Amino acid sequence: MSFKSDYRKVLGTFATGVTIITTELDGDYYGFTANSFTSVSLDPAMVLFCVKNDATFIDALADSKVFGINILSSEQEGLSNMFANPALLNEQRFEGLKTTQSELKCPIITGCLAYLDCEQFKVSKAGDHLIVLGKVKSFDKYKGVDPLLYYAGGYRGLKA
Repeated sequence: MSFKSDYRKVLGTFATGVTIITTELDGDYYGFTANSFTSVSLDPAMVLFCVKNDATFIDALADSKVFGINILSSEQEGLSNMFANPALLNEQRFEGLKTTQSELKCPIITGCLAYLDCEQFKVSKAGDHLIVLGKVKSFDKYKGVDPLLYYAGGYRGLKA
């Protein structure tokens, strides 16, 4: 085993929710799956996510300066996989997908459990990823099913 492989397995023992981070630029939608999302502050309301340095999303975010956090439901595993697939272009990820636009014009995925509409506050380099910090401008929570969870390299459900 290598350090990187063992490290990844240890990190996989931390269960997370799954999100799709989105933005809009010049009429085009961009998005990717992320479980590296967390709340940072209540006052002011701030969140962060991490994204690979070479992701196409970064270029769009650099110009748009806004992003939406779509918190996925347990019924959206297929969307998570689609938005995590590096072989798909952004146009292919959004093809046929029902969305609305947030106040900041970010795509909000129909059926998600909740969303947060954010303005970019700060971007910091950290190894092979960027940490994107955002100020929450608006949000909403929908009635729905259980959240989509990720644990030990696979999707999981809640057990009461």
